[in-house]
Amino acid sequence: MSHGDRFLRALCILLMGYAVMGKGFAYIGIAPFYVGEATMIYGVIALVVSQNWSRILRTGWLWPLFALMAWGTLRTLPYIERYGVDALHDAAVWMWGIFAIVISSLLAAEPTRLLFLEQKFRSFAKWMLILAPIAFSIAIFANPHLPNAFWADVPYVLVKGGDLVVHLTGIFAFAVLLGGLETAFVVPMMILNLLLFFTGRAAMVTFCTGAAIVTALRPRSPVPWGVFPSLVLGVVLLWVFDVHIGMPSREIGRVVSADQIVENIASIFTDSDNENLAGSKQWRLLWWDTIYGYTIHGKYFWDGKGFGVNLADDDGFQVELDHSLRSPHNGHLTMLARGGVPMLAIWAVCQLTLGYGLVSSAWSAYRRKNTHWFALLVFLFVYWLAYLINASFDVFLEGPVGGIWFWCVYGWGIGAVWIYRNCPEVLDAKEQRQPITAGRRRNPKIAEALGICAS
Repeated sequence: MSHGDRFLRALCILLMGYAVMGKGFAYIGIAPFYVGEATMIYGVIALVVSQNWSRILRTGWLWPLFALMAWGTLRTLPYIERYGVDALHDAAVWMWGIFAIVISSLLAAEPTRLLFLEQKFRSFAKWMLILAPIAFSIAIFANPHLPNAFWADVPYVLVKGGDLVVHLTGIFAFAVLLGGLETAFVVPMMILNLLLFFTGRAAMVTFCTGAAIVTALRPRSPVPWGVFPSLVLGVVLLWVFDVHIGMPSREIGRVVSADQIVENIASIFTDSDNENLAGSKQWRLLWWDTIYGYTIHGKYFWDGKGFGVNLADDDGFQVELDHSLRSPHNGHLTMLARGGVPMLAIWAVCQLTLGYGLVSSAWSAYRRKNTHWFALLVFLFVYWLAYLINASFDVFLEGPVGGIWFWCVYGWGIGAVWIYRNCPEVLDAKEQRQPITAGRRRNPKIAEALGICAS
C-alpha cells in the first residue's frame, strides 16, 4: 500500500473524529501541532513521494486556491511577530487548503481512489446517522456534569447542531443520488437527527436548500417522500404532546419543540418576537455592516485587518468573557475583514471555479446518460454548498472541525471533476467497486482507463 493510500485512510479517521467528537477530537496533540496539522503534514509527504503527484497541478483547477494562499500569506506574515500563534491560528482558514491540494492531486495520480472515497462516505453516512444524536446529546446535556478531556481543557465531545446538519445534508444527498443505504433505516434516523438539530436557523436553511436541489433532480426517490412527511408529523407530535426539551449547555435559550422550529422558520424571513433569536440576528447584522463599512467604504479596502487581530475585540462585538470569539459569524466576511476586498474576490473565484466545474461536468454526465457520474458530481455540489451556507451564519470554516472538512470536500470535488474530464472510464467500470489495492493486480479495464489518464 502506498503512502497516498495510507494517508487517505488516516484522513477518514480524522474526519470521522471531527464529525463525531468535534473540538474534543481537534485538540488531540501538542499545541500548535494538533492531530489535524499532523495529518496535513503527512499528506504533503505522501503527495511528494507519490508517482504522478503533479498531474493536476499542471492544470488550472487549483490556480485560484494558490492565489488565495499567496494573498493569505501576505496578510499573515506581517502579523506573526506581534500576534504569534494567534496569527497562524487565524490563517488556518486558508492554510487548510493544503488538504484540497493533496486530495485532488492524489485522486488525479490514482483515479481509482475516487471509488474508495465513495465507499468510505457510504460507511460514514450509516455511522453518522447513529452517532450524531448521541454526540449532540452528550455535548448539550452531559458535558456540564462530566470532566474535561485529559489531553486538553475541552470536553471529550463538543459538537454543534449546525455543523452536524451539514453532514446530514450530504448524507441525504448521498442517499437520494447514490443509494446503498436502506430507506427504512435512513428515514427514521434522519428524522431523529433533524428534530434535534433544527433548533437553529442556519441548520434549517442549509438542509432545506440541499434537500430541495436533490429532490428536484431525483423526485422519484423514496427517501425525500419518507423524510418530509415524517418530519412534518414529528413537529406536529412535538406540538400535540407539548414537548419542550431545554438546552442547558451551549444552546442556551433554545429548546427542542414545535414552537422553536416555527419561530426559527419565521425569523428567517421576518423579525422574531423571541428576544434570543432577534438579538442574535441583529448582533450579526450590525457586525457584518461594520465590516462592510471599514473595508468596502473604508481604509481596509485593499489589505483588511490581517490575520492575528481578534476581530471581535477590535470591532467591538465580543460576547465571550474569555475573549475566545475571534471572527464574525460569517466565513466569507472573515475573508473580507482579514484580507480585504482582494481576498474576498479570490475566495469567490475559488468557489465559483469548483461550482462551475461540478455543475458543468454534471450536466455533461446527464446528457451522456452517465447516471453514476451525474449522481456523484451533484452530491459533491450539494455537500460543498451546505458548507458555504452554514459558513454564512457561524464561525465554521475558521476551526478545524469545519475548515478541514470543507477543504477535503473541495479537494474531492476538484479531483472528481479532473477525473471525469480526463478518464471517466475509471468510474464506469463496475469491477472497481473495491477497496484500494496494489496497482500490479489492477483490472485490465482500469489499466486502460489509467493509460488514458497518463497520456
